[in-house]
Amino acid sequence: MTFSLRVDTEPDWLHSPTDRASATRGIRPGEPNSIEEADLVVVGAGLSGLAAAYFAQRRFGFGLRIVLMEQSARVGGMAKRVELSVGTQRLTTNGGARAFSGTRSWTSPLCHGLLNELGLLASDPNPAALDGLHKMVHMGRAGSSPGRVVAADALFQCWTPDQDPAVRRAIDELPAPRRVRDDLTRIWCPDKAPAPVSSDQLRAISYRSFLADHLGAGPEATDFLRRRTIGTFGSPAERVPAFDALAAGMPGEAHASSLGVQRYSWIDEPALEYSDGLAAVAESLLSRLHDRAASGGGQVDVTLRHRVFSITPGADGVAVTAHGPTGPSHFQAPRVVFAGSARSMARVVEGLPVDVHDALERVVKPPMCYVNVAVRSWESMVSLGAREVWSPDEFFYDVALRVPAGGPRGGAGILELVHRPLGDDAGIDFRHEARQASQALLDTRAESFRSAVVDQLDALLGPYGFDAERDIADVVVNAWPHTYSPPWNSLVDDRDAFVAEMKKTRRPIEGLAVAGVDSHRFGWAQVAIDAGERAVNDLPEPGRQATW
Repeated sequence: MTFSLRVDTEPDWLHSPTDRASATRGIRPGEPNSIEEADLVVVGAGLSGLAAAYFAQRRFGFGLRIVLMEQSARVGGMAKRVELSVGTQRLTTNGGARAFSGTRSWTSPLCHGLLNELGLLASDPNPAALDGLHKMVHMGRAGSSPGRVVAADALFQCWTPDQDPAVRRAIDELPAPRRVRDDLTRIWCPDKAPAPVSSDQLRAISYRSFLADHLGAGPEATDFLRRRTIGTFGSPAERVPAFDALAAGMPGEAHASSLGVQRYSWIDEPALEYSDGLAAVAESLLSRLHDRAASGGGQVDVTLRHRVFSITPGADGVAVTAHGPTGPSHFQAPRVVFAGSARSMARVVEGLPVDVHDALERVVKPPMCYVNVAVRSWESMVSLGAREVWSPDEFFYDVALRVPAGGPRGGAGILELVHRPLGDDAGIDFRHEARQASQALLDTRAESFRSAVVDQLDALLGPYGFDAERDIADVVVNAWPHTYSPPWNSLVDDRDAFVAEMKKTRRPIEGLAVAGVDSHRFGWAQVAIDAGERAVNDLPEPGRQATW
């Protein structure tokens, strides 16, 4: 195959000269073997680290000298933009975090205020070119048979009684044996209430077990829904509590009210979604930091491609040592915010109590892999009638169409393919499974991704005029094995112990405070913002030191 394929093992959205010029203002390499002083060092320049710097300016004044340290070649963390080429045309999309969900119940007034200040409280509208296209299901591929694709919008909406006929019709169209369709109908449509199950029991069993043991679904039906929970929870159905799955609107939700389960309010709330992900938020935050510093006599420096390997809190401040392209860099500051992952913190912060270190090591994120495929024409998706295709049996379980705003219908576009490797051992808990799956993702070679992209898209879209050799122009594989910071999971965690451990791992030590979504054990973008503000509030006032 002649198309370009790049495997990105760490987020990097700074590809174009325009992006680099706007988003790296004030960035410098760092001087080797020197000790520099700053008022605040932020380790990790993702959304949470950038927010921490923003709120530090608000609390301590615009005259601060702030150093943002980042191991990648760009700021933004999971707020990642991906650029692809179709001839001379440049297309952009998200390679990581795309939206703020739960914009009423889960987004704090603080986050709303920040987004409003940045002018980012309006979503990018869905392009009109997608009007009339459907969410579909692709099943039954075997040998030379490409399988069948059926329209199934009703299967991807929260169930309501008036949708019942559409749900039944969609299930009846699936290319599956009658017994499987009957099981799926029994899951989706409440012909009769299941046997009573208490909320505590629903929290103690997995969603997959609930489907099998309480709704009578066979293994083929539960396999069909195994990966349905990944988009919301990051884990397959056997590792998600039944209570949470039903409350989040997963299939079977129609039985929730009879079981005393109330739907999470954020399910029905609009998301703030941006066409190329949350890179615009990161860029706007960085620009605002520079502008405020310039107005108050302060300074904001960003040191990229520097991996921090030692953070040492002490009575005289916090020492930070990192290594980059020019060698080691050393910083000393009275206040430091750590905004990286929990497991990274366990490895770099000196003097952590053993129980805190071990608790940080237990924060394991399930891996997600987004593959962005630039196509010269998406006319085959129009011919199919699809804007998104769910493929429960394929390497990529989801294929979604992303088109440039204002672009012609059927012109150049991007197909976003999602892969979530699964651990082998069904008996292990979700943390062990996530470790297995992360390793599997790291072990997957570029040629395996190339073959999977060609094989699956030719099978799905070939009957509608697609040819991978002709139509694929560029591919970026975002193979970084970290995603949702795992919240409390009632299948394996005692809630009180979980909360106590979470709070213990984010307590400030000396002048070091902890931000990042891992510090809240909840991987939504607005949590990153809130964690940055909370960490700044944990920092000591000038001249005072916090202690464990």
